[in-house]
Amino acid sequence: MYYKIFSKTTHKFESDIINKFDLWLASLAEKGGRNITASRVASELNIDFSTASDLLVFSEQQEILNRVYIIRCPECDFIIERIPENVFFDPDTNILDKKHFCNSCGEYYNVDEEDVYIAYDIAKRPDKAVDINETPQNEENKGNFTQADSLANIEHLYKIFFAPSESAYNELLSMMQRLDGPFENTTEQGHALDSLVMKLIGNIKNSLCSTDIKTTTNQIDCSAIIGISTLFPSVLRELEPSFIIECKNEKTKPAIGYFSKLSDLVINSDSKVGILWTRKKATKSFFEKSYHTYLKSEAIIINMFDDDLHELLVKRTNLLDYLSFKIFQVTHNSFDSNFEMFHKNDE
Repeated sequence: MYYKIFSKTTHKFESDIINKFDLWLASLAEKGGRNITASRVASELNIDFSTASDLLVFSEQQEILNRVYIIRCPECDFIIERIPENVFFDPDTNILDKKHFCNSCGEYYNVDEEDVYIAYDIAKRPDKAVDINETPQNEENKGNFTQADSLANIEHLYKIFFAPSESAYNELLSMMQRLDGPFENTTEQGHALDSLVMKLIGNIKNSLCSTDIKTTTNQIDCSAIIGISTLFPSVLRELEPSFIIECKNEKTKPAIGYFSKLSDLVINSDSKVGILWTRKKATKSFFEKSYHTYLKSEAIIINMFDDDLHELLVKRTNLLDYLSFKIFQVTHNSFDSNFEMFHKNDE
């Protein structure tokens, strides 16, 4: 391997794909690769877009790549600006709320998610050199951008905003395996699930979590602030500006009183979503109340339990994608539906 780290990824990607990507990326590094998109990788390696996106996200986690956000003119597609990730997500800088000047058109334009593209620059040279005569041309703009690379692509968006590292997944799995104790007291028992959920939610980019928030009448198990706003329909619109989580590390079905407390907290706040995170699946009465509460107040109360943790941490289903499904269950009164129904054609 030109990048040694790729030799440890055979469990994540097919060996043929990772070998081709390793050579292609190492070759590109010789000429200072910039503006690398998932569409370009998919085209160059003849692989599907989703796998190409996964390769880039993994490479970023290994600090081989740096992510940048590229604003293209909505009129002529000229690259207006390249914005580093730390600047793009600066709470004081809302890129979509200001006009951007296009040097090609000579005009200022408002931009939206369709005009913002996710790309990567090579940050680390390969561990082994490649013959520069065999490297591809570094054509930064030719066939490099498609709408699939923009923030309008929900699947791509979710991978960007929720991408735990291998070590993060290992830590979360370890925490899940300790949920049954032994514990010295009920406080320690409750803290085990609180900590796991906090750690999991904290892997959403630009999220802030706390277990210290109190109202005048209630202690909230976990509060999450989401510093992401998007014009496009997505679960991010439901989660921002904040959502509330109640965790119950109990081996019995959750009492309906937990629903009442959580729904009151959500209805009387600016949150749209509340999550009752339990070990056992909630009762039929919970789901009936959840749907009727949504019809009456538009507050969305979902139940996450051990089967969902297995889906998220063992199968590694994207949390944002999965929350979108759980919200669908409530808003469509479809509690017998399952996640696989929406992914029958996924390979």
